[in-house]
Amino acid sequence: WETTEPVAVELKSGRNVLRFKRYSEGHAKGFSIKEFKLIPWEDRQAALSEDEPTTDEPVMSSSHQNLLGTSLLLALADLSADGRLEPLPMDLSISSSRVRLLEAKGSGILAFQAVEGEKIVAVALEDLELADHALLARLVARLCPDEPAANARAGFYMEALGKAALAEQYRHRAGREAVAQFATMLDSTTE
Repeated sequence: WETTEPVAVELKSGRNVLRFKRYSEGHAKGFSIKEFKLIPWEDRQAALSEDEPTTDEPVMSSSHQNLLGTSLLLALADLSADGRLEPLPMDLSISSSRVRLLEAKGSGILAFQAVEGEKIVAVALEDLELADHALLARLVARLCPDEPAANARAGFYMEALGKAALAEQYRHRAGREAVAQFATMLDSTTE
C-alpha cells in the first residue's frame, strides 16, 4: 500500500459524500482504499509532524534553493497559465490564517487569497520560507502526480526539511531518471 498526501476536505454538519477518481494517461483507473484517517484541520500539522520530525537547520544550500525555487516558480506559472492551479487551502509562514494560491506569474509573484475573506495579497516567491516552497512543491506534485519532475522537486524539498520518508515517496514516484536530472542540476552549482 502506498500512503498518499493529506488532503484538506471541508465537511459540513450532517451527511457528506466523498467521490474519488483516479486518472492515468487520460483514462479512469481503478484503486483501493485501505483506510481513512480523519483529523480536525487544526490538528493536521501536529499529526503530520508526529510521524517524522523536521530538522532545525535546512540541509540545502542557498544556490540549490534558488535553482529549485526557479524550477518551482516555472511549474506554478505553467499551471496558472493553463488554468490547472487549484486554489487549495494552505498555511504559510507569512500568514496567520489559511490562504489559497490563486495565481502564479513567471516574474516570481504569487497571488494568495485568505480562505476566510476577500483580501488578495501579492507575495514574491523569494520572500517565502523553505517550508513554504516545500508546501508549494507538494501542491505541484499533487496537481501533476504523473509528472516526474514535479515529484522529484518535491522529494528534494522534503529531504531539505528532514522528511526522509516523504522524500523517498516522491523520488519513487518520480523515477530514477528524473531524480538524477535534478541531482545533476543541483550538483552543477557551487555556493
